[in-house]
Amino acid sequence: NDQKTYTFTNEERLDIMRHDLDGIPNVTVEFSDGMLYDYLKEKGACAIVKGIRNPQDTEYEMVMADFNREHCPSADTVLLPPRNGFEKISSSSVKMLCRQGQSLEGLVTPRTAQMLVNKIGG
Repeated sequence: NDQKTYTFTNEERLDIMRHDLDGIPNVTVEFSDGMLYDYLKEKGACAIVKGIRNPQDTEYEMVMADFNREHCPSADTVLLPPRNGFEKISSSSVKMLCRQGQSLEGLVTPRTAQMLVNKIGG
């Protein structure tokens, strides 16, 4: 999303995900800077899995699901709602807590918490 400002570089984000998902069978972490539907076609993917927190996320992701279905009809979008208590968690709120020196336990992995502290303070 070119409208977002990311805390971590693409390389750092890949490193975080690869570390946190290591050991989970059939999971790979890759980066693509093109259109998602092109990546889906290239990989022969049949699904897109997205997390949603609230009605605004749901509305946005439904529009994106329609867009991706138009360009890659073979891939369905699956929207996963949050567990109770996670509806209001966002990267912005996690970064705010980090800046305030608050615990990030249960919000991000310990390694990611340390990387956030190193990157933005706290």
